[in-house]
Amino acid sequence: MGRIYKAVKLSSGKKSEMTVAFVDTGADETVISRRIAKRLDLKQYGEYEALSAAKEKITGKLATVTISDGKIADEL
Repeated sequence: MGRIYKAVKLSSGKKSEMTVAFVDTGADETVISRRIAKRLDLKQYGEYEALSAAKEKITGKLATVTISDGKIADEL
């Protein structure tokens, strides 16, 4: 099976941004770019560590963001 990409809307407070996301149904965490996090003015509340498939340690910052379907009303 190939990769699945989906249009999504990321929101935090009154700010939102449309983007295309890679859907990984087996992931424990959702990752977004620093650029989008900055534009949404996300507030960090902690950090986490994970191992990549190559067994490399990855450190990330935790924040809350709402992810919703990127369809516009005409498509529903």
